[in-house]
Amino acid sequence: MIKRRITSSYFNKSHKNMIGLMTQISKKYSSSTVTFEDNMAVALEQLLYAMIHYNPDRGAFTTYFYHRLWGCIRHSYQRQERCICPSNSEAEMLTLQENKMEIDLPMFVDELLSCLNPYQRKVIESYFLKNLTLREIEAITNTSYTTVQTNREKALKKIRVKFPKEEKYV
Repeated sequence: MIKRRITSSYFNKSHKNMIGLMTQISKKYSSSTVTFEDNMAVALEQLLYAMIHYNPDRGAFTTYFYHRLWGCIRHSYQRQERCICPSNSEAEMLTLQENKMEIDLPMFVDELLSCLNPYQRKVIESYFLKNLTLREIEAITNTSYTTVQTNREKALKKIRVKFPKEEKYV
C-alpha cells in the first residue's frame, strides 16, 4: 500500500477539483438525521484518505475517490436511518403512563429472539442492537456475506411469523 505525505496546497487544489463530486454525493444522501455538513466533513476526510492511499496502478484517482466517498457516505446514511425509532404520539405516551405499563426490554428481546438458532440470534443482535453492518458481522463470524444476509432474512421471517404485526382499526 502506498502512503504519501500531503501538503496543504496540494490538498486545497484537489479539494477544488473534487468539490462538485463531493457536493453531489453529499446532497444525495442528506436527510433529517444526516446533514449536508456532516456528509461534507466525511467527504473531506475521505479525500485526504484517498490522496494518501491512492495507487495509480489501480485506475484513475477520480474513480477511486468516487467509490470510497459514495460507500462511506451511503454507509453512514444507512446506519443513521436504521437507528431511527418511530416516536410515539403524546396520546400514546399518556395512555402508557396512565396504565403504568412497563416493558422489561431485556426480557422482551429474549422472548423475541427465542425462536432463532444461536447463529441467527448473533446476526440479529449484531445488526440491530450493536448497529454493525453485514460486512462487519461477516468478519466477526468468519462466514460469507451471503450466509450472514440469508440468516438475517430467515431470522426476520421467523420473528414475523412468531410475532405478527397487530392491526389497528380506527
